[in-house]
Amino acid sequence: MAMQLNLRSEQIAGFLCLLAAALAGVAWYVYLFLADPSERPLAETALGHFAYTFSPDNADRWWFRWLAAIPIALTAIGAAFLSGIARTQAVAILLVAALVVLTAFTLYVANWYLAVFIALPVVWAWRCVRGM
Repeated sequence: MAMQLNLRSEQIAGFLCLLAAALAGVAWYVYLFLADPSERPLAETALGHFAYTFSPDNADRWWFRWLAAIPIALTAIGAAFLSGIARTQAVAILLVAALVVLTAFTLYVANWYLAVFIALPVVWAWRCVRGM
């Protein structure tokens, strides 16, 4: 006998948002802990990378600020979907709009494969708007 899993659209959208947030978090993990092949201690390397990333000396700090904002925003959107407040149409429309903006700006600023992961929940979020 097969077990049937009945998930609502907002739950799937929430889980996909959290998956995309985890992907962005993995990118940060790789950058902070695995990108430096030196023999320095791991904590020292991570703190050095983090300090330089947001320092005025880094010309690309705006890119890293966006990359830091992505997992925070996606976690908040995913939590909103999972908490059930997306069942109202007005909130669902707001969350879909936020996902579309995040996707478009990530496509412009970062790269297409990260934008694809951010865009995955849009289909399920749209189903929340439609009441499906």
